[in-house]
Amino acid sequence: MRAYFFGNFYLSSIQQGIQAAHVTHEMFVKYNAGDMRADTMLWEWANAHKTMILLNGGMASDLLSIENVLNSTANPYPWAAFREEEAALNNSITSVGVILPSKIYEGAATMRSIGWTLNDLSDANGVLNLPGPGMTQTAERYTRFDGLLMQRMNQCGLAK
Repeated sequence: MRAYFFGNFYLSSIQQGIQAAHVTHEMFVKYNAGDMRADTMLWEWANAHKTMILLNGGMASDLLSIENVLNSTANPYPWAAFREEEAALNNSITSVGVILPSKIYEGAATMRSIGWTLNDLSDANGVLNLPGPGMTQTAERYTRFDGLLMQRMNQCGLAK
């Protein structure tokens, strides 16, 4: 399990890290008394995993697009966004984060390694399938939301 943060590329490396910490705090506030599945995933990540991956999320419009994806009712993963105060950055969105199980980031890595996009994942029935590691294992099944999220992750490089 890992936390992925999409940061505004106009911010410096240290600022992107600080904004990711703000998003983490937002997640704990958001899920404190909410969705039990998301709350359980968030606490499991915080207690046992702690890995944070900071990605270049692009400009504010790109972060708003990522926020829109994560705000879907199909999203089972804990997530939050952070906006700076009006006096600081005029309420600009600076980071969006999500806690993900290994299935998602390993699936994204497989998609990158074989050059697939979301369109390559769907079969005739609309089920998303991706070959297992080494393409010799049974295919892993994903929801359409998972596929969309993996594709977005692959569009963003590591933050610098």
